[in-house]
Amino acid sequence: MLRYDEAAGLVVPARLPNGYRDYEPVAVRQVEEIRALHALGLSVQETRPFVECLAGGHGAGDECPESLAAYRHAIDELSERITRLARRRDALATHLEVAAGKAMPPSAATELTRLPSGLPVPSDDGAAAHLTGLRLPSITLPATPYSRPCS
Repeated sequence: MLRYDEAAGLVVPARLPNGYRDYEPVAVRQVEEIRALHALGLSVQETRPFVECLAGGHGAGDECPESLAAYRHAIDELSERITRLARRRDALATHLEVAAGKAMPPSAATELTRLPSGLPVPSDDGAAAHLTGLRLPSITLPATPYSRPCS
């Protein structure tokens, strides 16, 4: 990752005669800043104002106006993405509702509590007698998007 940051021009070491890289003391802080910003989801290019702020002698990468603008820009992009994703979710939910209505017409949904006529009466063989009074565990039904635990 350090070479990638170097190739992007974020951390620029001097070259010693033997070809080794010689980093300034601020480079360690710059690399830490880059890693922290990556953890927040900022791209390599979005970290540039923070690195430059540190290179300018500031104690923290977000003490410069350009860094604050980068924060705002990242937040604005996230807000736009969240809005687009919410619209997509709502559109998918609408399509699901319509498709579910095609698969099970409203009349069928209301008939779920009534058995069809003409079914034979089952005989009780006593195999479930031990279940009487047994407490059911709390469960969530994952097949329904808005399910609540049953108890």
